[in-house]
Amino acid sequence: MAFSRKSLLAFLLAALAWCARPVAANDVYEATVSEMLAEQAQRIQQLETHLASLQDNTKLHTDGCDDCCDHCPGVIAGAELTFLKAHSNALALTGPGGPGPGAVPLVPNFDYQVAPRAWLGYQFAGGLGLRATWWGYDQGLPPAALAIGFGLEATTVDLEVTDAISLGKWDLLASGGLRYARMRQDILAPNIFDAPPLSRDFEGLGGTLALSVRRGLAGTNLAFIGSARGSLVYGDSSDSITAATLGPIGPVAPGDLLGTQRTTGIFELRLGVEWSRELSNGARFYTQTVYEAQYWQSAQLLNGLGGMDVGFTGVACNIGLAR
Repeated sequence: MAFSRKSLLAFLLAALAWCARPVAANDVYEATVSEMLAEQAQRIQQLETHLASLQDNTKLHTDGCDDCCDHCPGVIAGAELTFLKAHSNALALTGPGGPGPGAVPLVPNFDYQVAPRAWLGYQFAGGLGLRATWWGYDQGLPPAALAIGFGLEATTVDLEVTDAISLGKWDLLASGGLRYARMRQDILAPNIFDAPPLSRDFEGLGGTLALSVRRGLAGTNLAFIGSARGSLVYGDSSDSITAATLGPIGPVAPGDLLGTQRTTGIFELRLGVEWSRELSNGARFYTQTVYEAQYWQSAQLLNGLGGMDVGFTGVACNIGLAR
């Protein structure tokens, strides 16, 4: 009887173990399936995030912006104040004794003068753009101790095609187009050494080419900048007198003394530093401080009486938007 009870107890334990075995296997299966589903959900979420990123990039390019907004389309503009000092060649006017010891060099001592500059344009996707630039200078010196006065006016207007190019760490902006230029010089020396009051006026149209470079300093908003421009302008030049007098070249009546057509060369150089900040719309706001030098080539006045080349040197400060 005892043996039978033990046998029955063993049989019951074996039956319970056999019934519990499928349940444990089912739990393991369900845990494995849950882990696989969680992993697939994570992958699906990653794919959705990647797809959204691709859609944003596609929208960015369809808006016309290439190269990760290196050259996005938009308005370019700026304003500048130049503080320039004009330099004029010595003009040798002679007395009755003729050339030699009697020559009197007249060198105007111009002060630094504020001359504004402004530009406005548009840059298309890829770097090409259009730009218009205006600059004007005007200064007069009243007659001093020798009763000699001077006046100087200069104006340029440029209409250009621009092209923004990135070469490694260098940003280049090449431009070329048309330039209108005008310069007027006045010499007011009434009846001193029999020299008549003289004026020279040049106005013309020609071509202009320029190249600007920019090199940023790593880890900062600062950059070194520089530019060079050359222009050849062809137009009318006239020398005139405003009062009748007796000069070293004989009796002179009021009116035009000499009218010619000639080509004037204008050359410019700028070097300086820039601080800039990238804006959310793809534009770059900047402010610059530069050294500027200009040289205006002029013909001789009155067939050999003297030269009237003009140079400008000084500093310029500006603010603007670039792309």
